[in-house]
Amino acid sequence: NNMQPDGSFNYKYWPSQNRLSSDYNEVRHILATRDLADTWRYRKDSRYLDGSKKAMDWLLKYQIHDTDEKHPVLPHPRQGSMLFRYPLVSGEVRGKPPNQKLGTVAVALLGWVAWAEATGDHSQDENIRKMADFVLSQAEANGKFTAYFVDSNHQYYNNKNDIVPGEAALALGEVAEYFGEQKWLEFFPKFLDYYEPWFRERAERKNPYGRWPH
Repeated sequence: NNMQPDGSFNYKYWPSQNRLSSDYNEVRHILATRDLADTWRYRKDSRYLDGSKKAMDWLLKYQIHDTDEKHPVLPHPRQGSMLFRYPLVSGEVRGKPPNQKLGTVAVALLGWVAWAEATGDHSQDENIRKMADFVLSQAEANGKFTAYFVDSNHQYYNNKNDIVPGEAALALGEVAEYFGEQKWLEFFPKFLDYYEPWFRERAERKNPYGRWPH
């Protein structure tokens, strides 16, 4: 009910951060594709698949493929891959410089696969492969994921993200299952070697007065 005619959502309040916001978060947006497709599995109502596809179509306005013209500053997806740049150009969204997040692609993958499995429609398989290739390209040799594919002058350059590594690994696991291809899983041992100690160390930083997970 909150979806707008163009496939975007009208949200202003972020309860977890207890503040009002006029910002639009493309990662939160694309979660709707997976959530609505998954909901359809339990309630066979065509509105859920329609909404899932509308959310996909909105994000596709910001797709960048390896064959597209290169940005003057931001790095370009490698051959055979794609990403999402939001916004596309400076000034398109007030106060928001163009950004290329691993999280956008990883969460989109989860949605695209859920939608394809729910509908039986394989028209997006090429995009699924290209998104998966981009996610895999962001995995470093030691198993760590680079969360932001931006130039060194960008505000998010080298920023860490607690959530994206798990989303990226889950997305590649679902792609492997969807296509029945083991190649998407080859990075997992290094991923686990890097992140299992990292997450355990983070879990030890407990603050009894903070909100979960402290």
